[in-house]
Amino acid sequence: MGFELSYLSLTLLYQIFYIKGITLSQLERYEEAIISLDEALKIEFDDCDIWNSRSKALSNLDRYEEAITCFEQILRINPNDYQAWFKRGIVLLNFDNRYEEAIIAFDRVLQINPSFYKALDFKGDCLRYLERYTEALSVYNEALKIEFNDCNVRYGHGEVLKGLGRFQEALNSYDKALQINSEFYLAWKNRGKILANLDNNKEAVNSYKKALQIEPDDYEVWNYQGKALFNLGSYEEAIAAYDKSLQIKPDYNGTWNNRGNALSKLGRYKEMIAAYDRALQIKPNDYEAWNNRGNALFNLGRYEEAITCYDRAIEIKPDYHLASHNRGTALRKLGR
Repeated sequence: MGFELSYLSLTLLYQIFYIKGITLSQLERYEEAIISLDEALKIEFDDCDIWNSRSKALSNLDRYEEAITCFEQILRINPNDYQAWFKRGIVLLNFDNRYEEAIIAFDRVLQINPSFYKALDFKGDCLRYLERYTEALSVYNEALKIEFNDCNVRYGHGEVLKGLGRFQEALNSYDKALQINSEFYLAWKNRGKILANLDNNKEAVNSYKKALQIEPDDYEVWNYQGKALFNLGSYEEAIAAYDKSLQIKPDYNGTWNNRGNALSKLGRYKEMIAAYDRALQIKPNDYEAWNNRGNALFNLGRYEEAITCYDRAIEIKPDYHLASHNRGTALRKLGR
């Protein structure tokens, strides 16, 4: 009788700690949740549900290595738990770019459950991040045979085709992803980048607008929008887009450079110099910014100062022929 009562007491205590841990996790009190779950594990060490809950709490604290240990415990208890293999792969994917190890975990999932297409999706992502584009394309194609209407797979498929230089096919994949989910911001963003690369700047602007409706604080998209508008000759609008980018990220030297380029088209050379000065404060060895600053000074007739800028550009990049040519032009203006 005493043994039975003791067993029942332990069982009840284990349930209390487990439920408390789950509740604390739901409240985002992850440190406390882990303490409670650890108490439950002292009673039931081989309970996969506790280890799984503990892994979630640890992942939410970015303690990925410890989360991986939890999955190892689950797989010790049940080596064919494909969900544990899958979650282990996800954590490896997000932890210190451990793509090769993640691929092994996803392969194990597919050995156990070949129709689990999300493992193919994430394996494709790993291969894509490793720039093994041909292998990744094959994996995404396998995933699409199982699930045709997953926007994430379609997006990954497009990214790989972009990496392979197959831009029109990549656009088709992004379009299919957007047919499934019209709010897929990254698909709009990267669709715009490909259209700009194909010199279809008008359509690129439309894609960037769609992306910015969804994520208005992406400074990169505002910068890309500015470049597309610049290429269309809409310089004032380009400057407005660059200004939006710089409101969000003032230390983005690429945008300051691009803003200077747009100002040059409008003949606003003093503002142009100020833009390049900001770019060079952020990245002093930007040889293009030094050259462009020299051009602004040249246009203001300040040839000696322009030559100093060209010299700095050539010092950083000795084979920068454009700066050498510009330097020669400035010297001729001085009769030298």
